[in-house]
Amino acid sequence: MIPLSKELESTGIGYNITGQNKRIHHLLYMDDLKLFAKDDKGLDRLLQITKSFSSDICMEFGLNKCAKVRFHRGKLATSENMNSETFQRVKSLDASETYKYLGFEECLGTNNRTVKERLEKVYIKRLRSALDNELCAKFKIETINTIAVPVLRYSFGIVNWSKYEMQALDRKTRKLLRKFNLHHPAADIDRLYVSRLEGGRGLIQLESLLKSSVIATANYLKSDSGDPLKQMLADWDRNQAPSLSLQRKAEQFQQELYRISEDVENTTVGRSDIREILKKPKVNPGKRNLCMANTREK
Repeated sequence: MIPLSKELESTGIGYNITGQNKRIHHLLYMDDLKLFAKDDKGLDRLLQITKSFSSDICMEFGLNKCAKVRFHRGKLATSENMNSETFQRVKSLDASETYKYLGFEECLGTNNRTVKERLEKVYIKRLRSALDNELCAKFKIETINTIAVPVLRYSFGIVNWSKYEMQALDRKTRKLLRKFNLHHPAADIDRLYVSRLEGGRGLIQLESLLKSSVIATANYLKSDSGDPLKQMLADWDRNQAPSLSLQRKAEQFQQELYRISEDVENTTVGRSDIREILKKPKVNPGKRNLCMANTREK
């Protein structure tokens, strides 16, 4: 898709960022494309180029998935549907409608509530699927980490999740683990998230994953790459409310994770013989749960 990006850039059409000698003309990831222009004429020109490029490489242009949104001074403005010789009709969205880009429903920002509800349903569905089978305990945990956790991980830094929402999902996860006999009620909760090599279960904790993802994103924004767009985004993020700013939340999360790491270093996980049992992949889930309960820290 690099040739398409070069061709769109060569037109000189796009949205000029105030105070920056930079123009945004498109965002492209895999096969999801978002075009920017200051008027309908420029947008139609970019659409024609995209249509021509798609035809040349024999790629079907998903016109039925296209939508147009017009913003004026940061607010959603009404506009007419696009009609041209190249395209019969591109629908213009109103305030109650959204379009999907990279799997997220958007319009004036991301509809956090709707996206959260959908992601949580998908996560729980995949979690149940990973638990309701004949796999041994080790592979059930690995399946959860592989097919369920990434559903939420992909949204971190985009959807405004709080650590309390992740704590609630962690509790739902443990409840289902107990239901499917994969976690003993008397077993230590912290050990559930410790690496198997250290005598734990190896499950990824959603709260810790959120914190590490936010910290990584904030560090990327603060890194000096000479990109004016990234600098502008970092400045904008810093001026947001503490509950919305990635950089401010990252500072808080770093302090919390540092305190937790100190506690872990000063804590003994359990007896070495129990750790050797837990490392074995084909241990019966019930026996594994009993081991975890018997070695729980007093």
